[in-house]
Amino acid sequence: MNNTAIITSAQTLQTVTVRSGGRALIVAAADALISGWPQVAPHVPGASATVRACRPSRVSVNVPADLAEARRLINAHLHVLHLGYDTLAVHSVALYRPGSGAVVLLGGHGAGKTLTGTALGLRGWRWLSGDVTLLDIDRTGGAVVRGGTGAIIARRTALRRWFPGLAVPEAGPGLLDLYGWPAFVGAGTSPIVGRVAAAALIDVTGDLGGDVGDEVQLLEPHTAESVWWTGSGHLVDRVRAEPGALPLRALEGERELLRRARLVRTVARDLPMHLLRGSPHRIAEQVERLAGRT
Repeated sequence: MNNTAIITSAQTLQTVTVRSGGRALIVAAADALISGWPQVAPHVPGASATVRACRPSRVSVNVPADLAEARRLINAHLHVLHLGYDTLAVHSVALYRPGSGAVVLLGGHGAGKTLTGTALGLRGWRWLSGDVTLLDIDRTGGAVVRGGTGAIIARRTALRRWFPGLAVPEAGPGLLDLYGWPAFVGAGTSPIVGRVAAAALIDVTGDLGGDVGDEVQLLEPHTAESVWWTGSGHLVDRVRAEPGALPLRALEGERELLRRARLVRTVARDLPMHLLRGSPHRIAEQVERLAGRT
């Protein structure tokens, strides 16, 4: 199988290779994307820190000069590229600890994935992914983290509330990118590290000093499949900025949809998912218990 996909731009200046999880996406890019790649790369799963010039091959789609729109389009094509190798790009946080394996934390925006990841990081876990995780799905069972996004975005007020020891300044933007902070190194840079030991649907609630709302619930299979399905469509569910532009979902044809459905059923069958509700610290304790059971 060819391990390369092609993207091009109407404002082409040079053709470059973007590496994602060891796979190549060929992009004919304008200067804005090339010079701005250090800002784009942390939001592309498993991305290399640089792009390299290469010889052009074939044309498949136009890339706009706008960096945010270009990133969405590149990520959507990576979604399809990785599907061809039985790899899901899942909206999730992932961390790893030797002896425990990897854990994958799912949930919608604001559910508390990053807060729970922060609690795990302070307990000795290493970040693998801050928002989108590449998961190789094994036909014989289980999943392996191939890579993920390096950006780790959290709400400033929530970090100050739950983690006063981090000494997050009160002043500043509402959303804080923790990429590069000492306690958050590793996201987006790690190679394949081994099997996922636990998967959880996160819902941060509760009080700073109590156990109010703590809950651990094994999800029934169909619900777990639905969670994986929603999370694995994240990169093609982004809204295009350009009015009238073809939705990114159109990149996923019938063959890709059927393949993703098979992968979702496989991972849901072989990797039990628990709903974990409570404070980030209490959820982190439960995640460690779940990882220790495997």
